[in-house]
Amino acid sequence: MPTKKYNVSALEDLLHQTLETEASAALVYQTAIRCATRDDLKSEWQEYLERARTHHEIVSDLCQAAQIQLHERPTHPTLASHLAPVMVSAMQAALAAADAQAAQRKASECVALAKTHSRQNWALLKEVGSPASGPLQQAMNQRLEEIDHAEFSQARQSARRYHELWREFLEIPAAAPVTPATPIPQATVL
Repeated sequence: MPTKKYNVSALEDLLHQTLETEASAALVYQTAIRCATRDDLKSEWQEYLERARTHHEIVSDLCQAAQIQLHERPTHPTLASHLAPVMVSAMQAALAAADAQAAQRKASECVALAKTHSRQNWALLKEVGSPASGPLQQAMNQRLEEIDHAEFSQARQSARRYHELWREFLEIPAAAPVTPATPIPQATVL
């Protein structure tokens, strides 16, 4: 079976983007934890923060394996580096407004966005993992399967949490408890 090719400079940009996404996500999760009034959300978002820090280390290792200079900036500024300060500011403003439930909902929305962005990067890195060669392939294949599954699960969970908090605010009875196996109900189109 022939080896698939990929654009090496695009991979470098993706690794830099993933590095910045994980650093930005950590800022979002730190602020979200301050917004959480529920212990389960604090615990969940603390776990996301720890994973973002670990993922940042993993991407740094992948950059080293790919011989990418970490001090060099990507060709294009990353969306995460622009969005994280905006999301942090939005959560801080919600906290300052002294409406704890609104701050928690805003934090949930920001966490869901950060998780979705992170998930997309890891899915793309997983696709590149199989055609990569040498030390990069070895480094990628060792880490990506576990991360991809966890990121997918956490991205779904963060979307569920966002949905759950809004249902509570709207005083819509919960159809079922939010668990990793519970799908988000489809909206009814009128």
